[in-house]
Amino acid sequence: MLFIGINSTLELEVKGYQFPEQKIGSDANWLIVSVKVSYNNDYWEKDYPLLSTQRLVDFRNWIKSICDEECKRKNFAFSKSDISFSYLGKQENFYKFRIILKYGCLSQDFHFNTFVDNSSIFIESSLDLNDLLNFLSILQQFTVSFPIKC
Repeated sequence: MLFIGINSTLELEVKGYQFPEQKIGSDANWLIVSVKVSYNNDYWEKDYPLLSTQRLVDFRNWIKSICDEECKRKNFAFSKSDISFSYLGKQENFYKFRIILKYGCLSQDFHFNTFVDNSSIFIESSLDLNDLLNFLSILQQFTVSFPIKC
């Protein structure tokens, strides 16, 4: 999943379960997500447990509601709200998003010159319908590959 903004990109990929051997319990459903960010001249990447399987399904459903133009909720945050999305609306056949990367968890390895204590990075990205449907398809593949465990 790639979001491209002005002088910035965010790439997310679900790598697998944090604890693949666990079949039940809340820890069984945490997913490792690869996060790659470029912002101005800085770059950072890390794999960490960012999202639960239920939030992955919720994210897929949220993106689907945008594709179907039935979106009632403008914001979506991952399980750990270090990454959140705001849907800014549709303009001239482009779906506009603001992705917010919070300083919190990312700050452990994320030393951007642009970060000020307790601040965030904002990436604004526009997707056409084909890009958005492709994104939805990728999310669907992730939900099939990593289903909710009991």
